[in-house]
Amino acid sequence: MKRNPTDNIEKPKLPKSLPRFLTKDEMKNILSTIDWISWRTNFERNRNKAIIATFLFTGIRHQELLNLRNDDVDISGGNIFVKNGKGSKDRLIPIQNQLLPILKSYVQSKKAFKNPSVWFFHSSKSEKQLGQKDIRAMCKKISKSSKVYFTPHMLRHTFGRLSVENNINIFGIQQIMGHSDIKTTQRYLSVSLKALKDEYAKVEFL
Repeated sequence: MKRNPTDNIEKPKLPKSLPRFLTKDEMKNILSTIDWISWRTNFERNRNKAIIATFLFTGIRHQELLNLRNDDVDISGGNIFVKNGKGSKDRLIPIQNQLLPILKSYVQSKKAFKNPSVWFFHSSKSEKQLGQKDIRAMCKKISKSSKVYFTPHMLRHTFGRLSVENNINIFGIQQIMGHSDIKTTQRYLSVSLKALKDEYAKVEFL
């Protein structure tokens, strides 16, 4: 069998696509839509709003959110403790001011359960932990009503982009989002620069 002379040639690395994210208007639309959608219980409404807001305002990963226990969310101290995140690493995420009242409303709703769950986000019917399938179904319902397509990962990307736009230190963003490599975090700088380029395209200096 003849040997291909190109076998030892290193293939060029394809550039990673820029993260997809939501605009501020889309974020507001999603959060307000949750308030008027028909949910089975008030607990479910408060829980679902808290889930979406936690994705948006902390940049937490899908499974990390599902694995949160009650003692991981310190509302009085203003921190969320992620245990065994990606790479088996722990980290603290500060609770942003806009997220705080949403979490407080949800915690108040949890008190209606006679047998409290150990999980911070749990089923509306029992103390069982939610699964990724539950989150996907919830996002699909909200997307359909709000007419804004999104996934938990897009909400995470939105957090990263808005953090950069609000001049949060890039190493601080890396720590909060749990990136092992700063290059992953720097993708949000590229997104921000692209938005800046679009704005400059509208400007006439002369």
